[in-house]
Amino acid sequence: YREIIEPGAFTKSLAGNREVIATVDHDIARTFAKRSDGSLIMQEDPKGLFCSAWLPDTELGDGIIKDVNSGLIWGCSFMADKSIERISGNQCVLQELSLNDVCVTGDPAYKNTDVIVRTRASRLRELLARIRIEKIRATN
Repeated sequence: YREIIEPGAFTKSLAGNREVIATVDHDIARTFAKRSDGSLIMQEDPKGLFCSAWLPDTELGDGIIKDVNSGLIWGCSFMADKSIERISGNQCVLQELSLNDVCVTGDPAYKNTDVIVRTRASRLRELLARIRIEKIRATN
């Protein structure tokens, strides 16, 4: 069957206080961020669920950066309780989901997901490049 997530399916879950964790491959032992401590931020956008997380300055955080940069981790997934769904032919339409976990993975259920890592060093280089461009523009 084909699974379809309706727009707004995460609204109720995001409005509540339910704990949601960010993991690698849904492995609770590799949890790197939590909604409750502010290291995981989630919101719905026109494409679906958008998540942003601060990676810890640990071996796990370093490993995630390495695996994303090498292409071993390239997608995202989520685990949720299906609160409301509608079956229509060969389609399962998910109307309301209660999130448990979001993860980065090399094997996402939905192939059109992205993982982007921005490290402090790359952000600094980007800011310095912008400053240099502004200096060049200012002198012309």
